[in-house]
Amino acid sequence: MSDNNCSLQLACSQVIIPNLETPYQKFPNTDHSTIDLEGQNVLDIIAQRQQQLDAVLHEISDLGTITDGMKNIHQQLVEKKDKITQSMNFHKGLLSPLWRFPNELL
Repeated sequence: MSDNNCSLQLACSQVIIPNLETPYQKFPNTDHSTIDLEGQNVLDIIAQRQQQLDAVLHEISDLGTITDGMKNIHQQLVEKKDKITQSMNFHKGLLSPLWRFPNELL
């Protein structure tokens, strides 16, 4: 059940778009392969972005699973409503005055 709670929290949470700016963006036309600005090198930033991307892809997958489950529940509820409506209409028909006539007259 904890997976369901986690998934439900994911569906109810707001998405916060992070600020992904780095000091390197101030100097886009520079060879950054050996530069270390403010304690961050480019390879570390790329690895961090990959982890962030993997986490978001996982959240997207979880949300797809939730969406599929909700579509399934919706379809089941529509089928249930249709069956109830059919049963109700059938039973309403049993109240018709025609049912009170003897079979010989029909």
